[in-house]
Amino acid sequence: MAGMALPAANPDAARHEQRRKTLHDVMELAAKFFQDTLASRGGAKARGYLADRALAPATQLSFVWDMRPPNALR
Repeated sequence: MAGMALPAANPDAARHEQRRKTLHDVMELAAKFFQDTLASRGGAKARGYLADRALAPATQLSFVWDMRPPNALR
């Protein structure tokens, strides 16, 4: 290798890494949900709001928006 010592693996590090991966997966699912909701018929009002603020559709798609349906838990 490049002459660098690697830290020894331990059970705590493995648990921490698994938790990090799990949280990352949850955040990806949430982002996908918000993107799908914004793109759906139910997101029309939110898309209109963004368009009124001069955010082009391409710009809207390039961000991960927190767009919850009105009946979603907060």
